[in-house]
Amino acid sequence: MFGGTHGALAARWIRALSLLSLVAGIGCGDSDGPSVDTDAFTEDPDAGPIDNRTFLELCAQPELYCSRLYECAEPDRLAEDQFFFDHTDEASCVVAQQEVTGALCAALNASLEAERLTVDLPKLRTCTDHMELLACHDYVHADPTSHVPCQGSPFLAPNVPVGGECAQSAECMTPGDLCTATDEALGECVVAPLAGEPCLDGLCGEGMLCVDDVCIVPEGGTCLIDWDCDESEWCDQPGVDFRVELEDPELEGQCTPRLLGGANCEDVGACVEGFYCEDTHGADDEGFRLPGHCAEPRESGAACNEPADCISFECTDDICE
Repeated sequence: MFGGTHGALAARWIRALSLLSLVAGIGCGDSDGPSVDTDAFTEDPDAGPIDNRTFLELCAQPELYCSRLYECAEPDRLAEDQFFFDHTDEASCVVAQQEVTGALCAALNASLEAERLTVDLPKLRTCTDHMELLACHDYVHADPTSHVPCQGSPFLAPNVPVGGECAQSAECMTPGDLCTATDEALGECVVAPLAGEPCLDGLCGEGMLCVDDVCIVPEGGTCLIDWDCDESEWCDQPGVDFRVELEDPELEGQCTPRLLGGANCEDVGACVEGFYCEDTHGADDEGFRLPGHCAEPRESGAACNEPADCISFECTDDICE
């Protein structure tokens, strides 16, 4: 996949791996040394069979991920995944992950085949084996990079210098550089625009925001989703309601302190821990929720409109389980 209208997505594929890391059993981070691009590695015959799994086989494991997600995920973890990837049960989870991680992994694999990225497959296989053996709760909730075998994952190294031909920004060797590729053609790795300079396909250097096609330094940190912010903050993207539609992957917002109980809110993630944005005022003509307020989840037996209303995260026949 090339850049252009998808340029911002390409520039954030490695960042997206932090969200998808539990899907594939890999995390995100920088390679800790020279990588080896190989389709297999040799082992002692007495130690077991040779591991010939390819990058694509290791990158996407939707069946395993979705099975464990629905088996043991905490309610808030499951809710976030359901909202972000748009699924309601294990079967639809598998379909969603095949679409999302399949596209991500295919694009990365294309870069590997073109030798614009390099992967250390032995390390990736070891990390994947470790994640597969974890207890269900640890597999779903733990950051893969917190485990020694996965530190440095996904073990991808960019090979394209400034001025070199690229298909996505993940291929650029210098941290922060961007790829000028379009949907129709390859581009080149260039230094990201600085404050006051014109944006590059809506993108700017680290920590900056593109406003009226000019890069600026915002008062708060830039973000694309809530996960980009500290735990005490949420990503405020004007006009985007996380509960009605996914946060716009091309729209940068600002990390904003979470709201206290009783405060007016529009986004499901806008409230402090222990509260949620209660859907009390319906939606406008375009489907966006009207401002509600931060409230505590409801006890069993209380009326509800959706799972988020309930402590149990189960709303059946408009009643909290």
